Amino acid sequence: MRPQYNDEMLPRTPRARELRQTQTAYEAFLWQLVRILPLSLLLSATMLAQTPRLLVEAPAGLRAEAQQVEATAAGSLALVNRLIGAPASEQPIRVILAAEDSPLARSVPRHISGFADGSQSVIVLFPARATTYPHDTLGELLRHELAHILIHRASGGYPIPRWFHEGLAVAVSGRWSFEDRARLTAGIIRSDALDLRTVESGFRGSAGEVHRSYALAHAFVRYLLDEFGPASAVSILDQVAAGTPFPRAFVEATGRSLDGVEEEWLQSRRIWNRWIPFLTSSIALWIAITLLAIWTIRRKRKRDARIKESWELEEQMMEQSRDENSRSHSDEWIH
Repeated sequence: MRPQYNDEMLPRTPRARELRQTQTAYEAFLWQLVRILPLSLLLSATMLAQTPRLLVEAPAGLRAEAQQVEATAAGSLALVNRLIGAPASEQPIRVILAAEDSPLARSVPRHISGFADGSQSVIVLFPARATTYPHDTLGELLRHELAHILIHRASGGYPIPRWFHEGLAVAVSGRWSFEDRARLTAGIIRSDALDLRTVESGFRGSAGEVHRSYALAHAFVRYLLDEFGPASAVSILDQVAAGTPFPRAFVEATGRSLDGVEEEWLQSRRIWNRWIPFLTSSIALWIAITLLAIWTIRRKRKRDARIKESWELEEQMMEQSRDENSRSHSDEWIH
């Protein structure tokens, strides 16, 4: 019988023992790597699976814009998906870029720079209109429309109020800018009866009404995220996806009624936006300039009236002096 042994039974020199220890450490490292690598690959695959693919379609005249969209698509999609928390989906998202002379662009009002169909996972962008409010760049417009697709998926396709859809899409696609503040202030100042129903209906109105509704919806959703945390929007969408009506989902996610939160927000906005921003706006500056001009004109007119009155008084005194001189000379005349 062949004797049973392994390499540990062989005699070792100090150099051999050092090499053996190095080999043992290397084997342990490889073993840990083998254990960790499948998990890393699994996590990477999971992250890739959770990020939908984008298929960009554009005519030859919009090739540069299409390359811009493709270059920023992955980062934009990952950012929006992280904020909204949409479930994984294998269905790709089609992004269609349309030129202004295309039949599609001619059939859509000029104040609409893009739109999304969540049920079909289709986005249409009009690059020539990318800077139309509430966006400043083509990248912001892309993130806005991606948000609509992912909100639809996160809510399971159940109904979501338009103000929440648009407000959340604007909030995750861009920043709160000076133009947003100005439009919010103007919207509150000019409105006698302001509520979310008015904001909702404004999205179906004229360009001015649409822009006003964007500003108000964005402001209210930002207020919700500040008050209840960024996870509140995800929680609302999860509740809706489970079949809970939106008003009830709002209560479950925030612990407050939608009507109560809306009223608090409106009260705070009315006090702040009706006066302080107005007094520091260009409108207030022009009003101040106008009042100053009126005051200057009135002061000048009063001064002119005093000068005229003094002139008339001097003329009367001169007339009186001439009469007295005439009478004194007439006494010396011989008739």
